[in-house]
Amino acid sequence: MDEINHLNEEALAQAADAVASNNYDHLPNEIKTHLAECDQCAAEVVAISQILDETHSETISIPFYKTSLFRATIGVAALLAIVFGFYFIFNSSPDNSTRFADQTDTNQVIAPNEKENQTSPNFDTIQNNEPAPKANQRTNPANDNLLAFNTNEDLEKVYLRHQDGVMRSNDVKISADSVISISKGKRLSIAWEADGSELIFEIWNNKNQKVVEKSTNATTGLNLPAPESAGLYYWKLLNADFELVYCGKIRVEE
Repeated sequence: MDEINHLNEEALAQAADAVASNNYDHLPNEIKTHLAECDQCAAEVVAISQILDETHSETISIPFYKTSLFRATIGVAALLAIVFGFYFIFNSSPDNSTRFADQTDTNQVIAPNEKENQTSPNFDTIQNNEPAPKANQRTNPANDNLLAFNTNEDLEKVYLRHQDGVMRSNDVKISADSVISISKGKRLSIAWEADGSELIFEIWNNKNQKVVEKSTNATTGLNLPAPESAGLYYWKLLNADFELVYCGKIRVEE
């Protein structure tokens, strides 16, 4: 740290990289403690981490050999090679026309009785070789329940940035736990201290879909029904300018 007790450039970069890569908990305690107490450094870390996220997403590219255009080109080239190969073999043989004529004459001199004795296709066998219809696929409820508690990559980043005081609001003080566990059918209580200004409360599922939105001027928090389906949810509190004040988690158990 420099002489005015702010983080130096190296420490800011280290913290921003940890936030962008979801490794905030691995930062030295000295840096995390300073970020929890210094709004200026916390804001700089958030700004730098957002730039890192945008730069990473812009530099991702797919190699040409993995694209569908490359695979289509290879397929067309292979097909043309096969066609030209057959064409060359057929036209380079000097007695192709003679063999074709001999084969025609042989077919014409087959006796009528021999034609009648030729084996006809067994339609019963053909029908029996048809693939059996696929059985109806059934979903596994156990797997569905596990997926319902998976974290969402984008929402998880927002959640982590609001822990340990990295992103804080001077107007609202959150009293609720960062992760709230509740059973289905129960009432959900979110506690905070605010000055009565308009706030927007939202709940998002782990598929990044908004399931609840409520405008409120409550100064001490909200009490509302928990989501009907078990799973992991994220709750957000925004001010009247739609600036994010806080993000926490809700686990709804069976």
